[in-house]
Amino acid sequence: MLHSGHNEIDGVPVEVVRKRIRRINIRVAADGTVCLSVPKWWATLRQGEDFLREKWRWVQKTRAEVLAEDRLLNLMVYPQKKPSNNPFQMLLAPQNQQNTISDEEKQRLSSRRDEVREQLRRGELEDTEIEIEVAEKTPELEVGGNSINLGDMMGGLMPPKTKQRRVKVKEARRILIAEEAEKLRADIHTHQCDERRALRHRRCFRL
Repeated sequence: MLHSGHNEIDGVPVEVVRKRIRRINIRVAADGTVCLSVPKWWATLRQGEDFLREKWRWVQKTRAEVLAEDRLLNLMVYPQKKPSNNPFQMLLAPQNQQNTISDEEKQRLSSRRDEVREQLRRGELEDTEIEIEVAEKTPELEVGGNSINLGDMMGGLMPPKTKQRRVKVKEARRILIAEEAEKLRADIHTHQCDERRALRHRRCFRL
């Protein structure tokens, strides 16, 4: 059962607060955290949890949209450097890039980010073209009349290849939402598998 403060449902962070409001409210923060506000006087936390689970499909859809918007803002506001073929440079690039930006520049970019967010929500930038990085389709192997994805065969040991595409904002948003939705589904599946594994371990330990 949920309690006031920080909670998790299927690995998704949920912040619960009691407020003097008339009805139960659900909001998704910019980092994907789900904020659940429960009326202080007439509703119980159990009722708040039941309402949240009833709206869970909407919550996950909204989380994918919010996280995709954050990625879209990063692509449009922050300076993008040409990706390197060196894997060590690829790992260190985000940290190095962050360290080279001055505090004054960070403040300017933050203000610019808020301006672009408002323009995106007003639909003013839909036909603007930007470059995004998308995963290349993994080749498939025909075995016994069935198609087997080589990436699945490798068990995710090798990172997927990506390529740069220049697309309009409306197309980029669609691509990013689909990617974030797939990540969220994978995260929930992994969390549920871990919980079932831990439950089996506890039962075996009791025996």
